[in-house]
Amino acid sequence: MYLSGLRLSNYKSFKEADFKFSKITLLLGPNSGGKTSVLASILSCLQSPQFPAYFLPNGSLVETGDFREIVKSHRVASNISIDLNFTNKWAKVSTAPVKLGGVYERDAKTSMPRMVSASVKNKDIAWSISKAKDKYTLKWSYKPLGASSNFVKKFPEMARAFESVFYAAAQIKTAVPEPGAKVKKISVASVAKEAEQHMVGDVPSEGEHQASNLSTIFDFDPKEQRISNFWALTALKASKDIVSDFLKTFVYIGSYRIPPQRTYYHLVGPDLKVGVCGQNAIEQVLAWENAKSDKLPQLVKSLKSIGLAASIKANKLAGGRFEVTVKSLGSSVSSSIVDVGFGINQFLPVLVAELQTKDGSTVAVSQPETHLHPSVQAEVASHFVKNVKDRGFCYLVETHSEYLINRIRRHVVAGDLAPEDVAVYYLEQSNSGGVIHDITFEKTGRIVGAPPGFFTTYQVDVMNIAIGR
Repeated sequence: MYLSGLRLSNYKSFKEADFKFSKITLLLGPNSGGKTSVLASILSCLQSPQFPAYFLPNGSLVETGDFREIVKSHRVASNISIDLNFTNKWAKVSTAPVKLGGVYERDAKTSMPRMVSASVKNKDIAWSISKAKDKYTLKWSYKPLGASSNFVKKFPEMARAFESVFYAAAQIKTAVPEPGAKVKKISVASVAKEAEQHMVGDVPSEGEHQASNLSTIFDFDPKEQRISNFWALTALKASKDIVSDFLKTFVYIGSYRIPPQRTYYHLVGPDLKVGVCGQNAIEQVLAWENAKSDKLPQLVKSLKSIGLAASIKANKLAGGRFEVTVKSLGSSVSSSIVDVGFGINQFLPVLVAELQTKDGSTVAVSQPETHLHPSVQAEVASHFVKNVKDRGFCYLVETHSEYLINRIRRHVVAGDLAPEDVAVYYLEQSNSGGVIHDITFEKTGRIVGAPPGFFTTYQVDVMNIAIGR
């Protein structure tokens, strides 16, 4: 599942903001233009358990302060609203889109956002939560799957599981068959029909549930609430985990990444996921080398193709410590990662995180060009394009790099990307707040929809050189 859209109201400098994401989305603009605010709104949702019922501005991915610091113009009497859209339209198997969002007010006791209303909608189920005084009301509706053939198509593994159960039951009924006797196998279609009769039915379901505590709004007995539809309850329970499921295929590397060290301890544990600041990247390299994982050769291949290094290796030292050495391109000598410049260490977390996650993931990066040579910045863009094509990745990139931008344009012109595969937003400030410019990179190389500030920022020197100024 991919993030396909974001809508903001009264968030940070934005009165109203609407973003439609694509396979590669670029957030451009001057400092303090609003790029980081866009990312912060998304990260706040993703670090919030059971969003949109909850919205946490401070957590493991980002810290943005209390309600006053995130509401537009610090007007605490106003409400904030945030909507996220998810889609699978770029995946090999497409499914229905999902929209979820909420409206939040300032909690006088904590000064943090508190839900006023929230909703989730997709093809099969929709639910909404509203707050009135001290009570929360959950309303939901569900459309049944329909014919048994749809059941088999949507849930093939479950259908096969039911088939196995019924087949086992048939064997028991026949007790001990005569030698050579055959037990009739029940078909998947007949099992699906049986399952639908008992658990799905043909009538759409809807219901309402009240609770005094938001944390228990989904905890209710389906029989007491007259929910006779098994799939309705299953879908309702699962829908509140949409964000946590997406987070399993989401990577975010922030603009600040921890500097390299001369030595490292070898960490042992099941979770070495690269952190926002690049934590665990080196430790994961050590683990891959120790396990002789094929991930390490893949990492070296990426380092070479981008133009960062010819090899990376961990050398064991005394006292349980390791030294990480890197061989620069064109060099025959390996040196400590501390002595080969910051560029390799700064982009290494992105490469490691990409290898940690599975195909079809979303990678968000702030300032990927940090400490990188211009030619490497351009190759980073080509690396992103390759992963979009080969691994089904989507990228959300906050950048100031003209080299990265122009390489993306070049890939559009070359046909490696369609114009609609790239979403470009230029953000800047005005007296009334954040302003968003939706830009298109056309197949011809033209840039459409860019404000004057775009050319001032990214192309003014080239233009002036061309006209002899």
